Amino acid sequence: MPNPFLVGKKVILRPVTLSDVPLFTRWINDPVTRKYLLTHAPLSDIGEKAWVEKIGSTSSSSPSDIVFVIETKRGGHTIGNMGLHAISWVHRKAKTGSIIGEEKFRGKGYAMDAKMILLQYAFETLGMHKIISHAYTENTASIEYSKRCGYKVEAILKEELFRESKWMDEAVLSCFYEDWKKAYAD
Repeated sequence: MPNPFLVGKKVILRPVTLSDVPLFTRWINDPVTRKYLLTHAPLSDIGEKAWVEKIGSTSSSSPSDIVFVIETKRGGHTIGNMGLHAISWVHRKAKTGSIIGEEKFRGKGYAMDAKMILLQYAFETLGMHKIISHAYTENTASIEYSKRCGYKVEAILKEELFRESKWMDEAVLSCFYEDWKKAYAD
C-alpha cells in the first residue's frame, strides 16, 4: 500500500500526487465518466497538473479542499478520487465529490467504502457537522449509494443544470454524523 492515509474494508485513500495527473485527465475526458460531472470543456494534463499542485500545496491547517486517490486494497489498482470541497471551518460543513474512473470497478462497493471512510474522517477527525453532495437526479446510482452512506435528499432543484441539450434537475443531499454512524453500523 503506497502512502495510505485512510484505510477501509475494500479501499485505501491516499494523497494525490503529480503522477496521478494522466489518469485524472483520462477519466474526466472520458464521455461515460464525465456524463454526470459539471465539466464541459476538455481537460489537459497542464490544467489538471495546476489543480493537483493547488490542492497539494496547502500548508494551512484549514484547507478548503482535501482530495484523495482511491486505490483498491486487493491489487492496489488506482480507480478514482474523492474529496471534501468548499470546506467551511466556521460552519463545519463541506461538499463531497467523487469519480470512479475505471469502469470495471463501478457498482462493486468501492465508492461506498471510500465514502464511508471519508465521512468518518470528516466527522470524527475534522469535526464537520454536515456534509453535502449534489447529483443530477438522473444519476440514480450516485444518489442511492449516497443514501446507503447516510445521506438524505434535502431538495430537488428543478431544471438546475443544462446537459445533453436539455435541462436537468439536481438533487441536494446531506449527511450528519448520526445518520452516517447508523449507516456505518449496518
